[in-house]
Amino acid sequence: MVSSRESLIGIDIVRFACAISVMSFHYCTTAWLGPSQEAARLLADASRPDPGLVAAARFNWIGVQIFFTISGCVIARSMVSSRGLSFLRKRLLRLLPAAWICSTATLITLAAAGTDQGDLLLRWARSLVLWPLGRQIDPSYWTLSIELCFYLVVAVLVGGTASRGIESVANTLLLWSAAFWAAWFSAEPICRSMGIIPESNLMLVPYGCFFALGIYIDDIQSRGFTPLGATKIGLALLICGIQVSWKANELAPIFSLPASPLIPLGMFLGSAALLIASEKIQPFLMRVVRADFARRVGLATYPLYLLHQLVGIVSISVFTTLCVSTEVSILLTSIAAIAVAWFIGTVLEPPVRCALDNFLARLDAMVRLRRRAEYS
Repeated sequence: MVSSRESLIGIDIVRFACAISVMSFHYCTTAWLGPSQEAARLLADASRPDPGLVAAARFNWIGVQIFFTISGCVIARSMVSSRGLSFLRKRLLRLLPAAWICSTATLITLAAAGTDQGDLLLRWARSLVLWPLGRQIDPSYWTLSIELCFYLVVAVLVGGTASRGIESVANTLLLWSAAFWAAWFSAEPICRSMGIIPESNLMLVPYGCFFALGIYIDDIQSRGFTPLGATKIGLALLICGIQVSWKANELAPIFSLPASPLIPLGMFLGSAALLIASEKIQPFLMRVVRADFARRVGLATYPLYLLHQLVGIVSISVFTTLCVSTEVSILLTSIAAIAVAWFIGTVLEPPVRCALDNFLARLDAMVRLRRRAEYS
């Protein structure tokens, strides 16, 4: 069995594929069919890409749901070695440095592109601290506040316990999500008119089932299949499927494209199967994928997710201004986004994370000394 501290190559591959999926969704679909005001203004003079390309990428939003599932799996594995405040510290070290670098890069890019700067600095400040309310520097940051809330729930509910504690988190989140979706569909006309408000996202009710599924997947990886474990995964997949189907139907009027949830459901189930099998196929992947390459892929995924959207829209706009076709502009921008994310994840982010880690260590030492002085 693979050590719980060992990174699984399969998870890194699925996570990177999710980032590519979300990037293609934004570049090929939402930038043209449901753009933000900034994206619409930047691409006002660009021609829409081939309709087949737009339609082909319309379900790639499913990468976000898979991201949440991976997060549940990874967090369950990490709880073996750290819990409580130590766990939160490691999570902040993982989230903040890349957010600082990417939000600053986005700020500079949008300012250079002439984007309305009335609230640009405020949006940048919110992104620096991962503030969950209000507009942030890039729309992609909305998922980070959900991740942070998940981390807080884990830190509070698990406390000093280990695997059994994380199971209770999964059970709570799954029941919470099931109750939410049951209430939603029982009062669908009212709920449809209201929509899902950001506060409910922060309470983890729509997306808690995905984190729960990831935790259950880790449990099966560590203990093997059991009737109870398989039942929990089945229930989690059911609730996740409800959310995926709802999302497909919600986006249909925006995109004016067929809304069948079968494609995103198939993509989600296939990814879940790969995550379940990730430990079994680890020996094979270790023979065909270099460990350092897999690690770099994992490091590049998070910056790619944070940086790609509005910075990429600016890039596509520049390319099309130079008379490059929209399809080629999207391709070149995608390649550039991956390269920049790779550079950030492997070169820029590690020293920033090290500096933050040293600062937090010194701060912790000062607090401990003060407490000792108070009790002496």
